[in-house]
Amino acid sequence: MVILCMVLMAICLATEGVILLFSGFPLPGQPLLLYAVGVVWALTSLSMFVFRRWPLATTALGCLLFAANAYDLWFHSNEEKSVPWFLYQHSVEIIFIGLSCIGFALLRRRRGSASAPQMHV
Repeated sequence: MVILCMVLMAICLATEGVILLFSGFPLPGQPLLLYAVGVVWALTSLSMFVFRRWPLATTALGCLLFAANAYDLWFHSNEEKSVPWFLYQHSVEIIFIGLSCIGFALLRRRRGSASAPQMHV
């Protein structure tokens, strides 16, 4: 189940990467905040390699990615801002955070059962 969470998280990050590419992330002349979002996305992507060891780091970076994207879109777009618009615009990040929380809980439960003292009767 943890592997499934990780695969779905990787799909979310790939989708977010495509969105950043269409925004012009690696090209010069873009707003500085877009580069910051891109760096946070890259760090979050790299943290996927250590998710099984440090799942909380990936979850925290996912939250930071969500916050950076939310700030960027909320203050630097001309679109009408409403709750449905906000949820639609950030659905990929919200799904990523949810999946990382589920993966974190599964890993914690697995570690807890593996390290629990065994009762011999």
